[in-house]
Amino acid sequence: MDRSPKPRFHPTPIVAGLQQIRCYNHISRPLGTTDWLFVLTLRGPAWFQQNGQTFQADARDLMVIRQGTPHDYGCEGPSPYWDNAWIHVHPRAAWLDWLQWPELAPGFMHLHLPPALFEQIESDFRELEAIQHSQAPFCEELAMNILERAILRCETINPRNGQLVKRDPRITKATDWLSRNFRDAPSVGELAKFCGLSRSRFAELFHLHTGQTVGEFSEKQRLDRAVHLLRYTSMSVTEIADQLGYSSLFYFSLRFKRALGWSPRAYRNQQA
Repeated sequence: MDRSPKPRFHPTPIVAGLQQIRCYNHISRPLGTTDWLFVLTLRGPAWFQQNGQTFQADARDLMVIRQGTPHDYGCEGPSPYWDNAWIHVHPRAAWLDWLQWPELAPGFMHLHLPPALFEQIESDFRELEAIQHSQAPFCEELAMNILERAILRCETINPRNGQLVKRDPRITKATDWLSRNFRDAPSVGELAKFCGLSRSRFAELFHLHTGQTVGEFSEKQRLDRAVHLLRYTSMSVTEIADQLGYSSLFYFSLRFKRALGWSPRAYRNQQA
């Protein structure tokens, strides 16, 4: 059995929670996560580390860690506990323009929220966590909308807002296409031509603006869609594989299990 470390993966678009960490406990993720992580400190202090650098966080600090960014975090200090709210999410493509916050280190972003905004963001995080566990209809869609609202609120105090070059509209055109078309995904060369760019320039810009290769982005979109179809429809696994453009049921099951740790059928049974 492969026991090598793997990045943390959540099979749903968004997962949220509230936690209280005792002092001298910590979490280590040397490979980061396959999604983005938001951590809002409600009561601190706490510490975050990346590549030997340590950053302190106290109440009203909001950290955002981009996918694939190695990190550790924990608590030690005068307070016996660190209270925080956290969210793991596969961000919507449009959010990438907004999530360009000041970086403490590559892939490791931070905002210190003023009191009034902190109250709003804490309320958003708590509402999101409650909705997610309510099993209400469209709970994941509501949770994503709440987080989008929180991100836009944070954008009002982002000191880099207006100073950054927004995402190239040609890359937005490509990500929008990949997010809606699963069965007949074009090659990188075809996408580059579709966007009016050379293959090398397109690949460079795509990775710059999304943090992923075209193949990684496309597969994540397909696997997210597979998770949704397995959870909320009665489509057979074979029908889902065909709809998402996998060459065979075996290959679909292989890729799904590699990413989520379950076969598609086992995942559906586990959710049931």
